[in-house]
Amino acid sequence: MAEVDKALLQTLAEANGIPIPEDRLEVVLKQYQTYLGILNQLESFPLDREAEPSLTFILPAEGTRDRRG
Repeated sequence: MAEVDKALLQTLAEANGIPIPEDRLEVVLKQYQTYLGILNQLESFPLDREAEPSLTFILPAEGTRDRRG
């Protein structure tokens, strides 16, 4: 992916209806670059396409109550 700079970030934000004030742009840019770095790390893991996430959410069945506290 191309390097993300302030101009590209501002364009992406505006295209999605999210205004970023000029005084916040540097902070948001650093956060976005960190996010992209984490995505690259995740993509580098040698996982099969069928790999399931390790985190699951369980909803109690109807008529039962959650006993975890």
